[in-house]
Formats: sequence, C-alpha cells, structure tokens
Amino acid sequence: MRKKIRDIDSASQVDLGKLMTAGGSGMFRYNQYGEKLVAFYHEIPITSWAVASVLNENELFAPAIRMMRVLSTLTVLVIVVIGTAILLIMRHLTQPITHTLCQGKRDRRR
Repeated sequence: MRKKIRDIDSASQVDLGKLMTAGGSGMFRYNQYGEKLVAFYHEIPITSWAVASVLNENELFAPAIRMMRVLSTLTVLVIVVIGTAILLIMRHLTQPITHTLCQGKRDRRR
C-alpha cells in the first residue's frame, strides 16, 4: 500500500509483485540488502488485491532449528544411556564366565 508495484526498485520485490498480481497464493524466497527473506502471499478475491507477509528466514526457521537441537541432544543422551546399560549388563553376564576362566588358569599353574 506504500508504493505501486511499478515504482519499486528491487528486482526481487518486482518479481514478488508479479506473482501477487497474477492471482493465487504461494511463497517466494528472496534476498534484499544481504538479508534472506520469505514472503507468503495470498489474493483477496473480492478486492482483486493481494496481501504478503514477509519474514526474515532466520526468524521463520528458528523454532524448527531449536526443536532439532533439542531432539539431537535427547537422541545422543538416549544412545549414551542405552550403551552404558548394555555394557553393564554384558559385564554382569560375562563376569561369572571370566571368573571361572581365571580360576582355571590359576589352578593349572599350581
């Protein structure tokens, strides 16, 4: 509403404007002033206008990135706990056999 689409200097914004005026809705990713942006646009049929919401890509994906970090940390923690449990169980199961074998070697030395 600030400027007509024909008066905008940015090639990326002009491309977004062309998509918006063509009708329909969608998503458009572009760079402006070294910043990665994502625009979601939708046509308003009654008015023949289109509305766009523009977000910084980092801001948009921050919750997903945070969730991936938490899931990665939990996965590593679960692997460590399960690995430790397996090692302890294996040690517990093999200890009688190892003890018997060691006693057998001592008896042979005598």
